[in-house]
Amino acid sequence: MQSHTASLFNAGPVKRILDLAVKAQESSGTILLDDELRRFIRTVENDSSTQWVCPIYTATALLDLAGDAIDSGAIESMPPDFQKTVSRAAAGMNCGEYLHTMAGMIRLLDQEGVPDYSELPMAPWEMRVRFPGLKGFGVNWIYDGDYSSLAESTAAAIASEHPLCDEFLSPLAAEAQAALVLFPDPRSMQLSLAREIEWVSVSSLRELVTRINEHMLEEHGHRS
Repeated sequence: MQSHTASLFNAGPVKRILDLAVKAQESSGTILLDDELRRFIRTVENDSSTQWVCPIYTATALLDLAGDAIDSGAIESMPPDFQKTVSRAAAGMNCGEYLHTMAGMIRLLDQEGVPDYSELPMAPWEMRVRFPGLKGFGVNWIYDGDYSSLAESTAAAIASEHPLCDEFLSPLAAEAQAALVLFPDPRSMQLSLAREIEWVSVSSLRELVTRINEHMLEEHGHRS
């Protein structure tokens, strides 16, 4: 039976970090590990819920914990997928030493502060994490071609969720507004978010925010 400690590495921050490391390691230099780690730090630091659940120092402590376990000869007790992933990321380096090195790198990068998006553009994985509602809206309401316009798609989405709108529409509107703040002009929107979420544009996001806000005010606003 797998131990509770070993199960820590099936998912969560250690797996995410190692997946990013493997992607960088096997990208032939097109993806830089430092940049991916900075994006990981930004993802954590820019979300108060994530910081509350698993701050950066917890993630690095888990890397050290896994490194200590490997150093003590316990790698065979770790999940098989974890063993394969850490071996791929380490690329010939001692796996325990690699994890300790990774923890140290993240601590150093964290001290530099969170990079601005203009300094370090979002990666596709970061966009999917940052804007899951916008990603899902396209998949569920636009790409199948059931509706001829964004207005029709939005109306159908609102009707499907009402009256439980706070669970779906409020976060969706918040994501759309955040995207408009981060990428305020058509060019920045096209070069960033639209590469991963094809339907978005400055105009489409403005329309989405407007229609959701109108619905929330009409159906859920305070009535004296």
